[in-house]
Amino acid sequence: MRPLQAALLRLVAAASALGAAPAWTDELQVRAVRGGNELAISHQDTIAANVVAMLESCTVNSTEHAVTDDTWTQQLAGDSFIHVRFAQPREVYVKSADNESRETRAINEIVLPLPEGKWPPYVYARAGRETLAFSRYSGVPLKDIVMDGELRLGAVPPYDFLMKPPPQ
Repeated sequence: MRPLQAALLRLVAAASALGAAPAWTDELQVRAVRGGNELAISHQDTIAANVVAMLESCTVNSTEHAVTDDTWTQQLAGDSFIHVRFAQPREVYVKSADNESRETRAINEIVLPLPEGKWPPYVYARAGRETLAFSRYSGVPLKDIVMDGELRLGAVPPYDFLMKPPPQ
C-alpha cells in the first residue's frame, strides 16, 4: 500500500471512530425507538421510504390544532417512534394548510410516533424550523412499516391487526 493510501485510510478510520464519516456519506439518518430502547436498523433507506409514503398518504393537514411550541421536542422524547432525518431537504407532496389541495414542501425531518395500544394520531414533519402535523393516512404504508421485523411491531396491538390475513 502506498503511503498516501495508508494515510487516507487512517484518516477515514479516525473520522469514523469520531463519528464524522457518516456526515460525509449518509443521505439520511433513521432512528427507531421502541419502549424507550434504540433499535438497530440495517436498511434505513427502506424505512425512510415507507415513512415518507405514509406522510404523503395523509389526507388532512392537522398542524393548526395538533402543533404547539414544544410538539417536536415532545415527540422526540417519546418512548416509541421512528425519526427520519434528511441530509438535504427532501421534496414531499403533502396536504396544504387549507386542506383544499396538495403542495410540495421541502422536509428536513419526519417523526412517526408508534404508540402501543392505539394508532399513531399524526405524522409530524419539519420544514426548516416549522413543525407540521398530518393525519388520516393510508394503512398500506403503515403495514409496510409494521411488517419490518427489526421494528418488532407485528405482535403489538393495534399493529398486529395489519398482520392478519384478509377475510375470505
